Amino acid sequence: MNQRLQIYFFLKKSKTTKKGTTPIVCRLSIHPKRVEFYTGLCIDEPQWNNNTSRVVGKKDTAKGINSQMDAIESRIRQIYASLIVKDNSINVLDIYAAYSGKNRKLTTLNEVIDAHNVKLKERLSTDRSKVTYNKYLITTNHVKSYLKSELGITNIPLQTLNAGHLLSFQQFLLKQSYHHNTVMKHAKNFRRYLNYAMEQQWINYNPFMSVKCGFKPTLQDVLDENELRTLMEKSFTIERLEKVRNCFLFMCYTGLAYIDLKQLEHKNLEVRADGLLWLSIQRTKTEVPVCFPLLKHATEVLNKMQPVHMPNSDIKLFNIPSNQKMNGYLAEIGSIVGINKKLVCHLARRTFASTVLLKNGTPIEIISKLLGHLKISTTQIYAKVGEQLISTEMKKLEEKLTG
Repeated sequence: MNQRLQIYFFLKKSKTTKKGTTPIVCRLSIHPKRVEFYTGLCIDEPQWNNNTSRVVGKKDTAKGINSQMDAIESRIRQIYASLIVKDNSINVLDIYAAYSGKNRKLTTLNEVIDAHNVKLKERLSTDRSKVTYNKYLITTNHVKSYLKSELGITNIPLQTLNAGHLLSFQQFLLKQSYHHNTVMKHAKNFRRYLNYAMEQQWINYNPFMSVKCGFKPTLQDVLDENELRTLMEKSFTIERLEKVRNCFLFMCYTGLAYIDLKQLEHKNLEVRADGLLWLSIQRTKTEVPVCFPLLKHATEVLNKMQPVHMPNSDIKLFNIPSNQKMNGYLAEIGSIVGINKKLVCHLARRTFASTVLLKNGTPIEIISKLLGHLKISTTQIYAKVGEQLISTEMKKLEEKLTG
């Protein structure tokens, strides 16, 4: 019997996404049977070489994807070699079962968490962000601390978990003075671990599904016009503070998140037929395209920071410090100028939505588009309606009614 294993990678063109990326599929064949599975890798079709079954190009992205395919092939051949020693009549389904882990039913919580996190890490190159992955790692640490501190154990069988465990996990975090919404986020992640176990058919149902993980509305700070003006008019002799102040103001007048500002390139800015400078990006978090002309204040700040514009260049527009350092410097700036609010990068995004846009009559639908939100309900959290805006709108209504 011919037991030669063939491994072949190809693009599943019928599954090309709206963004133009196509998933890479691996096919294992031992005559007469074969099995195909998604590798979790995606590329643009023109990057693919059908002859070599690899990604073309010398960029780090191409090298990284090729390395992952090499690792998949190497792992499969190791499994094949170990199985064929034990049994000359193996089939391709045995190999795939060993590779995917579906030939073994996981029975403990730690095993499920580790399996979930490994799978999530594999998706970093396709449809998951490192921020999301890191959040699950934090939840993992909280769960392990909960097991040790509250239950006096390091692991627990899946079949013994019940709704009470998730409720007591919530209380465990609340007693450590974590904010309610932070606790609920970790509770939802904990519940997601068991959803994953269900998807893999390791358990028949999720005992946590009956537990509510609701969020409480929170009052979000924004800067008002006077505070924005104070920041605009203040000059700093310390270079790092001047740079961070300018970055913060640019975010206040564009609504960019920290990660989007950090990744902004010269090619994302373009002077169009209307004579205005347009910003065009794809939001990192939601992958929603955002395109709009810069406001005058944003352009002024941009010219201070980057007076030379290089169209079509993929050079980063700003060289900015880490988010943590930015927030530290912003706290220092707030103290110097006398703003009694917690200045952090994300405050700029909320200020853009509320003070710059909503307060000046921009419709919520337009604000949602500019922020790159997927849902209006998310925008409503950002756009804080102030008393002045309420007063203005009521005056307009009064004028219409009294005619």
